[in-house]
Amino acid sequence: MNDALQLLVDRKEIEDLFARYAEALDAKDWDALRDIFTEDATTEWFSNPEWIQHGIEDIIRWILSWVGSEEMPTHHILGNHLCEIDGDTAKASCRVCAYHQGGGERAGLYQESLAYFWAELVRTPTGWKFKRFGEELNVFKGTNFAFDRSVYPYEKSTE
Repeated sequence: MNDALQLLVDRKEIEDLFARYAEALDAKDWDALRDIFTEDATTEWFSNPEWIQHGIEDIIRWILSWVGSEEMPTHHILGNHLCEIDGDTAKASCRVCAYHQGGGERAGLYQESLAYFWAELVRTPTGWKFKRFGEELNVFKGTNFAFDRSVYPYEKSTE
């Protein structure tokens, strides 16, 4: 495959990785979520130093603590993908519109955000994966009380 064609294939695979992340969240498919991060990945949320996770299991626990409840539907729409590829590493970002609807006692509560995902990626034998991933918030509507964090309480890994 020539270099120009490989660049297009890589960009599409990276764009699809962001889509697979959003789909895994909305489908609550935690095994699919595990497949898109490296084992030693790091996540960072909203530039908050208290909201950094290290390793795939810590990342999954963190995400479950926010959107793991089966009573909470979520909907993520992505666009404006950008990507810089350098051999087997890449930096990429996309815009996200995320909607989170409270369930059970929280029915009627919601949280909606306009944000962007950013990532550092590595090419692996099974394809591109997130090595470092984060979200930065631009617009926030609603309330974080829509999230029932008691369903999957988060305890930071001590490893």
